[in-house]
Amino acid sequence: MLLFDLLTLSPAAYRHACEGRGAPILIGGLVALTGLAYGFATSVAQRALLTELQGVPLDRIPDAVLVAGNAIAGIMIAVVVHLATTFVAWLMTRGVGGAANLVTLYRAGAYLLPFLALACPLGALVSVGGAAAVTEVGYGVAALGVGAVGVVVYLVGLGRVLVFTQATPPGRAALATVLFAGFCGTVVMIA
Repeated sequence: MLLFDLLTLSPAAYRHACEGRGAPILIGGLVALTGLAYGFATSVAQRALLTELQGVPLDRIPDAVLVAGNAIAGIMIAVVVHLATTFVAWLMTRGVGGAANLVTLYRAGAYLLPFLALACPLGALVSVGGAAAVTEVGYGVAALGVGAVGVVVYLVGLGRVLVFTQATPPGRAALATVLFAGFCGTVVMIA
């Protein structure tokens, strides 16, 4: 039932994140799985685009070493990204008059990470080979489409999370979500 609630962006999923006994374990698992998805996608992008990595020919690096190294880095990146996006969403919500419930936003926001994980292949392609890499590999256009859907669903879910966890009216939550998307989009464009 929780999975259905999560996929339908139901407030019951966010209630579970904030009040459920097993929620902290699930939150940690979702952050780790998102990091693993990014790490695996980075490994695939490196194999598809690069001939060497840090001066070492890529064909001399075993797959297990490449995937394990990227998985560890991916988990660390997922932790930092989740903390940063939570803080930015909280700031934008505060800017439109929302409550100051950072912990509940962190917990409920973690339940949205599977949608953001859909953008991992696109993020990995761009981080490994730049924006032009999207057209250089066979799965680039598909990664762009799936990533766009994942980000849109994440943003819709974020608006609902802000209504639930921050007691923000829907209009203000939508404004905070637009501000969040604008800020994060700007950061991504700069990077």
